[in-house]
Amino acid sequence: VVVFLSILTAFFKLFRLSKRKQLFLSVFMVVFFVIFTGASVSAIRAGIASVLAISAQLFYKRSDPLTALSEAAAVLCIFEPHVVLNVSFELSFGATLGILLFSDRIKETLQHPIENLKEKRKRIWKFLNAIIEQIAVGLAAQVFVIPIMIYQFQTVSLASVIATVAITPFLTPALAGGLLFCAVGFLGKAISLPFAGFVFFFAKAMLWVSNLFAAIPFSNVSYGMVTPFLLLLYALFILIVTFSCFKRNKTGLIFSICSMLCLVLILFGNRYINRDTLRLSFINVGQGDCALIKAPKNCDILIDAGGKEGDCSVGIDTIRPYLLQSGVYDIEYAVISHGHIDHLGGMLTLMDAMEIKNFIVPEGFGRTEEAKELLKKAAQKNIPVLRIQNGDTYDFLNGLKLFCILPDTLTNKYIDAENENNHSAVIKCTYGNTSMLFTGDIEKEVMDYLGENYKSALRADILKVPHHGAKTSVSASFLTAVKPTFASIPVGKNIYGHPHQEALNALKNERVITYRTDINRDITFYIDTEKIKGIVADETGVLK
Repeated sequence: VVVFLSILTAFFKLFRLSKRKQLFLSVFMVVFFVIFTGASVSAIRAGIASVLAISAQLFYKRSDPLTALSEAAAVLCIFEPHVVLNVSFELSFGATLGILLFSDRIKETLQHPIENLKEKRKRIWKFLNAIIEQIAVGLAAQVFVIPIMIYQFQTVSLASVIATVAITPFLTPALAGGLLFCAVGFLGKAISLPFAGFVFFFAKAMLWVSNLFAAIPFSNVSYGMVTPFLLLLYALFILIVTFSCFKRNKTGLIFSICSMLCLVLILFGNRYINRDTLRLSFINVGQGDCALIKAPKNCDILIDAGGKEGDCSVGIDTIRPYLLQSGVYDIEYAVISHGHIDHLGGMLTLMDAMEIKNFIVPEGFGRTEEAKELLKKAAQKNIPVLRIQNGDTYDFLNGLKLFCILPDTLTNKYIDAENENNHSAVIKCTYGNTSMLFTGDIEKEVMDYLGENYKSALRADILKVPHHGAKTSVSASFLTAVKPTFASIPVGKNIYGHPHQEALNALKNERVITYRTDINRDITFYIDTEKIKGIVADETGVLK
């Protein structure tokens, strides 16, 4: 918005407009610009703050950036109180607040060692000062962005400040070219083509710089579960730096450097402690199944991706945002338990939005129309499809192992071919001392068969309850064999009465701590090689 106003001011000067006319027109142009660019939270924040600053000049009042930022937040909260939970709101206002509070002080601190160049080497001073200003803004923005990123995405970028400095020079010409392209585009395609090429060049340059810095080893630091204690320590060190770093004496400088080193050690220490943490999430997709295993060494496994008949938008609207928020940008393995839409529907749209490197499906998969459509689309996108059956094992070389229990040759002989539920893959995953059992939609006869023939293989700490907690979804022999400590029921609003009280009672009788996605929303287990470290879920209605 600031760049836009700068371009606008230069344009107004061509017509020799008075200062008040410029300010008056700028208010309307900023509103138009915010709407034109999609009215995102960050654009609205910048727009409101700019309009308030311009209005202050129109009414001969002093403009205060912190007050303008507070009023922008207040206006957004009046119309949508829940916006404070929006990650865009948190990052946008956090970055801006950091810049307003810390950028000038950081700049003064960074300028201190080169102050002697101000008089002796003016050109070098100007060049270094321009870089320092950008670095100061980038560092100041990160003060509040870092804890938000760690908490919301379990990751933080170490290269973002340098990348921002490198990208900034491209921003003004790209935006100016874009505005000219929009303006002349109404006159005709031929005349607007050079401007399109100009914008394309700068846009590609910014993407190239972004990818260059993103490819640097350790440019992103990932975390496991972030505790409030860690965030409290972060806040404490920020206060120490605030009160000591900006004092221009050796004691303050040494003290602040030591504080920052301690903070870095704590952040990296937390990452080192949690480097072996696996995250298992049961994602709330309504009446459907979806689970994410985010394992160490960048191994992301998505098990099912539920969707409704005639509406597979859950892949784009629900699953993809959750994956991105969890720091998952591609999927190494997508497992489909069987061919029903409430287990694979979202995958049909997710394939268009994210890179999926491999599919794992049970032997015989492809009986339903939905399954055939998925296989056809996978072939079009050249995604390998791995078919598994009893005995197949995958060792992901990060401590995680996947073992297929069903299908086997015996079940395929006696199960009704029309009952797709009983053709579900039954998969056991182990990580350290913890095991997880994924069961698709198997029904009572298959559970009894498992309880009789695979008793030792079924033992698991975490059970994904079959068939959304249907009446016959938990047989006594099956539950006795599994002996889970925790269970998760993927369920949403439905007409079938899921989860049935009989299934809930069976779990309760075995003293299984049971979560359900219709009440507990997204359910996440944090697991290291020794034990389950923690569980994050809405505790309302947990069955114990």
